[in-house]
Amino acid sequence: MGLQMYAELNSEVDKYEFIKRNVRNAVGRSTEREKESELLSQLLIEINEQLKPLKCYSYHIVQDAITRTNKKLTELKLRSDKIEGKAHNIIYKFLIERFTEIQNKWNESNNIVGIAGAPLLTSEIINILKEHLMKTYTKAVIKHVVLILQNERFIKCGKIIQAYADLHLIELIKNDQIDELIKNLEASAEHYTFILNRLIQEKLVSSLKSQWLLFLKLLKTKISSAAEQVQTVETHRIQLFINKLRELLPMYLVEQMISLDATVFNACDDENKNVFNEIQSNIIQCIDGFECPTFTEERIKDIIESIRSVMVDRQHNNSAKMRCGILCPTCKVPCHLDAGHIISSVKLKDEKRPATIKAVDLALKALQMHRRDHHDACHQPGGVAGRYWKEHPTQIDEIVAPSCSMSVRDGHRFWYNNQLNEYKKFNKVFPEWSLPLCDDNHR
Repeated sequence: MGLQMYAELNSEVDKYEFIKRNVRNAVGRSTEREKESELLSQLLIEINEQLKPLKCYSYHIVQDAITRTNKKLTELKLRSDKIEGKAHNIIYKFLIERFTEIQNKWNESNNIVGIAGAPLLTSEIINILKEHLMKTYTKAVIKHVVLILQNERFIKCGKIIQAYADLHLIELIKNDQIDELIKNLEASAEHYTFILNRLIQEKLVSSLKSQWLLFLKLLKTKISSAAEQVQTVETHRIQLFINKLRELLPMYLVEQMISLDATVFNACDDENKNVFNEIQSNIIQCIDGFECPTFTEERIKDIIESIRSVMVDRQHNNSAKMRCGILCPTCKVPCHLDAGHIISSVKLKDEKRPATIKAVDLALKALQMHRRDHHDACHQPGGVAGRYWKEHPTQIDEIVAPSCSMSVRDGHRFWYNNQLNEYKKFNKVFPEWSLPLCDDNHR
């Protein structure tokens, strides 16, 4: 399909049948392809009608063509990557040839060199930015927050989060929010997660504005850099420009630019090098018009989950994981190890293996059992869980002030299973739990 086709298309005689015939020849004749050719025929006719009164390039027409194409593809349920790519490619080529023709006519009367191809490339890049900027920015924010969280004490030490949880409980008491207090005490694991998310949210929200400004600055700097480098070469400038954008821009945006085909915009290579200054200027002008986004509460929650996921998967930071949540049998504080840390017993296969291999397997299993198959916690005063002294020199029936670990140290006993048990035998009475240690006295 060339300019001769468009010349004939401009005539009113058999206009529809002419385009339909040409498109069908290019696309094929199966049932699916007939729908496709019908779509392209209608699009070309509608777009050509819009182009008729134009005397120069129109950004509005290009945007409308892209939107119209996407809408038609959706209406006819032709959304496969192959068909979508083919449709856009045909429309692009049609627009380039028609705008080239329009621009050349304008140039003849105005005696200057046009910039055929450049406006279309500019429009395509701007369209990609508008569609994918938010996701790219969100990914940049997540990366930034993850980095700053690495140095936060509450991320490095689970006990710090427990201390924040205690402060929140005290705050509830001061505000006479007793129902909320009881709810959090009964669901300590959920309370732990709430505190962790709240701390992460503070870092996230405080970063949004500054990261938005830095993000836009980065985009403009990289686009300007790509345009400057292109102006130092004589040939294949459009391909180099696209390659530089893919090299310099954030990865997620680069992934969206894979569809940019340099051959579609080759008209830029025939123009003055300054054409890339105009491309750069128009794109940056569009970027300057973007407003800092606002996130809903639900979106903030999703971003926090993404931040925690990245920290767990890439930085292997256990404090950002979901907690085990199993409550201490006496003080009711949740196990602070990661969810799923308990390893089920696995019997060694009865097979002939060297004795040394069996010994290593048994040693590793024993080490694994010691490290991961026991719950652990930063224990709190037993009174918080409603425990009272059943034996004490002076405090019978008063709430228990020491934590489990302090009780181990001081030789106290606790009531369980209708009898008094020594805290020093805590891990014997509760085999799935580690013996409370005195390093959690801060509680």
